[in-house]
Amino acid sequence: MGKGMACARVAVLAASTACFTAGTVAADPGQGERDSFGAASFAVPQGWSRINNPNNPKAATYQSPVYAGGEVCRIAVFPPMPSSGNIVNDARTVFAGLMGVDPLANSGPPFPYTTVIRGLSPEGWAYFIIKHSINGRFGDYGRLYGTTTLAVQLDQQTVIIVGTGKDPQVSQCFGDVVRDAWPAFFASLHFNTKPTPQQEQAFRAGIVGTWTAIASSSAGGEYTFTAQGRYLSAAAFVQRNQAGANRVLETTSAYFGDGRFSLQGNALVLTPDKGRGNPMSAAIRIEQESKDLGVQLGAQWTDRLCLVQYGGEICYRRTR
Repeated sequence: MGKGMACARVAVLAASTACFTAGTVAADPGQGERDSFGAASFAVPQGWSRINNPNNPKAATYQSPVYAGGEVCRIAVFPPMPSSGNIVNDARTVFAGLMGVDPLANSGPPFPYTTVIRGLSPEGWAYFIIKHSINGRFGDYGRLYGTTTLAVQLDQQTVIIVGTGKDPQVSQCFGDVVRDAWPAFFASLHFNTKPTPQQEQAFRAGIVGTWTAIASSSAGGEYTFTAQGRYLSAAAFVQRNQAGANRVLETTSAYFGDGRFSLQGNALVLTPDKGRGNPMSAAIRIEQESKDLGVQLGAQWTDRLCLVQYGGEICYRRTR
């Protein structure tokens, strides 16, 4: 295993900022060859191949190798279709048509819970994701069929991309435990779009705040980003305070933290102050996630900032 992939494995488990390493996102060794279909271009997961799928003849379908237990995962990229003007309805309608179940009307015991995600790419395209397992009851992880339906809004058109495998609790390609090929695939996804100045400003403003790694208590599991374009990592903060060399500066200070941050396409670039290391980059997305049917009134949305590098992902929740 190469250094990058090993670092990704550590990053996912420990959320260590030491694994947010120098290098360009485009040259990610965790990705396979690039391909394109319809309006989308993307990197095919390593070891996957395009197949002829008579069940979805209009889509470009990519299939994984056969994993232990006979699991085979697929990603299907569909050509653009006319938009209804409501990306949530587009995702819901396509999901119901393909899977034979309404994921929003059948969430929670006896059915598996549905997770929905909404966001705006740094490249200016809005998206909505529905994650729901079918063909079984809540808790029947070995029998359940895990699905992810992504709807991307492109002006008057919508692009649908669907990922399928076993339930995330046991899947070896879209799983929560073994591996998950989706974050790196999503990070590689590009359309012929460019954000408006208002979108760029909104995305940059959305980064501002303190973000703590989800399900992690390590010192490296936190970042603070300021409106002045400065950042502070928790690991560096702890080390400096243990040495007694510095104190925390106000977030409005031009000298706050460890260095400056910038956005380059879909990459977040951290440039440490002189003498503190080399620039670092990772694909970024900022989105909201809900596990209680976030499209309904009164639902709870959680702000998430996710960084992807070398095929590994670390997600943070907004804490301030």
